[in-house]
Amino acid sequence: MFTILLIFGCMKKPANTDTDAAETEEVETRPPYLSIQNLDEQQILEQVDMELDNVVDIWNYKHKREGQDDLIYEKHIDINRDGIADSKTYFDSEGKISREEIDSNFDEKTDIINYYQSEQRVSSQLDTNFDGNFDIYRYYENEVLRRREQDTDYNGKVDLWQYIDEYGQVKKWGRDIDGDGIMDTREE
Repeated sequence: MFTILLIFGCMKKPANTDTDAAETEEVETRPPYLSIQNLDEQQILEQVDMELDNVVDIWNYKHKREGQDDLIYEKHIDINRDGIADSKTYFDSEGKISREEIDSNFDEKTDIINYYQSEQRVSSQLDTNFDGNFDIYRYYENEVLRRREQDTDYNGKVDLWQYIDEYGQVKKWGRDIDGDGIMDTREE
């Protein structure tokens, strides 16, 4: 999310071509790179064109709240500028991040899912061979990787478990040798 804010801050501001603004009647103005649509009585869609090329790069879905700022519940970002969202971030009822889904190879399929609690990542799922099945599972404590599980033979069952210490080193691990998804060997 920091990258998006940085991009916003570095964008060129559109030139002001209305020199007689004080003489015209007051109308709602917004930058040319932002469009806002009412989806229904309770929801708004903000579409942002970061490149000013008439192609939407960011979609912010928000709930309207009376007397308060609108609350974002979903954000989609087009990373490779093809007009299709490659990253989708979901927020809870307090506006805190709860999940993000990423298409890292731009094939329109989710390859990475990160889950959050109290705005800290607690687990991730990765599809490293892009076959539509997650094969690596990561678990975090205080944003630090503590456990990793992997399906190394891509049969849909975890066959490698790694437990990681506070220095990022594997302290113990186990392996499923016969393909049943149950740890057969363990080393510490």
